[in-house]
Amino acid sequence: MTSVSDGNTALEVRRGKDPRTTPSKLRERLWEAVQCGDVEEVKRVLALVEEDSVCAANQRGETALHVAASSGFAEVAECLLKASADVNARNKSLQTPLHKAAYEGHTEAVTVLLAVTDVHVNAANELGMTALHWAAARERVQVCEQLLAAGADMDLTDENGNTACNVAQGDTMHLFATGPGGGDSALDFATGEDSGAPLRTKMPLFKCSTDRHDLPLPGVRDPMMASRQCQRKCEACVIA
Repeated sequence: MTSVSDGNTALEVRRGKDPRTTPSKLRERLWEAVQCGDVEEVKRVLALVEEDSVCAANQRGETALHVAASSGFAEVAECLLKASADVNARNKSLQTPLHKAAYEGHTEAVTVLLAVTDVHVNAANELGMTALHWAAARERVQVCEQLLAAGADMDLTDENGNTACNVAQGDTMHLFATGPGGGDSALDFATGEDSGAPLRTKMPLFKCSTDRHDLPLPGVRDPMMASRQCQRKCEACVIA
């Protein structure tokens, strides 16, 4: 049985006014396809939309590329980039698509994003955290390796004075065990365990034994050791 809406759509199509191809409907179709990882639909819609629809942001300030990167839809991300999506677009938390892909550990999406010539690999979010900070804190070893190979700066600090090695968890800590040329690593400098080289600013390390304090790094669980990690400086946190 044909519905009234179907009949109206068919009539509009015959009149040359397909409601499915209006700017607003195309934008809606694009977002739905990106969220589902429907590559073929994404390609169909991208062939019809204007560039401003490709770069349009939602209420969180995220573009379709943010969504694709966060979901690990590498091929979708590649299609969006070919359609002039902004690889360095910022959401309301100042996170780029690279932040999102690194946080989730989507290596293929990271590869696609890093392949863009003008990608800002050291872009910092509102907390001063780069994609390398997130990858290190979330134990995304392969992503850390990708970012470092692409020129990510391991010495950049967030708003709390943390470098990526300060927030590194699990196996990602080993990536900072040896500095360039076999010298002191970022971890050595942070802990003061250098081999006679000029010391950089030492940052106190806190060990938090409770999960009842505020953490600037969602997803990082105790036990942890990180430079000024506890925002309350609660009694359970002591100089390690």
